[in-house]
Amino acid sequence: MAKTQQDFHLEIAHVLFMDIVGYSKLLINEQAELLQELNRIVRNTSQFRNAEAAGELIRLPTGDGMALVFLRNAEAPVQCAIEISQTLRSSSEIRLRMGVHSGPVNQVTDVNDRSNLAGAGINIAQRVMALSDQHYIPPVNIALVYNGLGDQDEALSMLERACEERDVRLTLLKVDPRWDSFRDNPRFVAILKRIGLQ
Repeated sequence: MAKTQQDFHLEIAHVLFMDIVGYSKLLINEQAELLQELNRIVRNTSQFRNAEAAGELIRLPTGDGMALVFLRNAEAPVQCAIEISQTLRSSSEIRLRMGVHSGPVNQVTDVNDRSNLAGAGINIAQRVMALSDQHYIPPVNIALVYNGLGDQDEALSMLERACEERDVRLTLLKVDPRWDSFRDNPRFVAILKRIGLQ
C-alpha cells in the first residue's frame, strides 16, 4: 500500500552502514560464519545495547552486512564504529567497510510488507562506505575524529600511525588549536619531537 502525503514523515536519523569486504567470493558456510561473528561483535557494543534498550535503534540486514539506524544520538554510529573497529583489530578475520551519515529517513513498507526505512540518511551512509574502497582517509583525519569524541588514547595512536606514514599534515600539530588539550601529554610531545617540531 502506497503512503499518502499525510503518512509521509521524515525524521533525522544517524546511520552506520557496514559490509564485509570480499563477501561474495567466500563459500556459503564461510559467509554464514563471518555474518554470525559480525552480528555478535555488533550486538556486544555498548552503543548497540544502549540504543536497543532505549528503543532508539533500527537494524536493517543487507545480506553482507547491515545498517544500524540510531534515532536520537548523533554520536552513536561513530562510537559504535570505533567499538567494532577495536574488536576487529584485536581478534577477528573480518575485513569491514563502514560509512556513517546523519540525514533524513522515513518509514516505508518493503516488498515483504514489513516496516523498513528509506531516505538520504541511509543512501549517503552507504555511499560513504563505498568510497572507502576508492579514497584514502589519512590517520590525522581519523585522529581528529577521536579527538572530537574525547578519546585521547586512540587519537594519539592515529597520530603515531601518521608519523609512520610520514603524513605532511602533522606539520600543523604545533599550531592547530584543536590539539591544545594534548600539549602536555608525553605521547603528544614525543610525536612533536619525532617530526622535529619540539
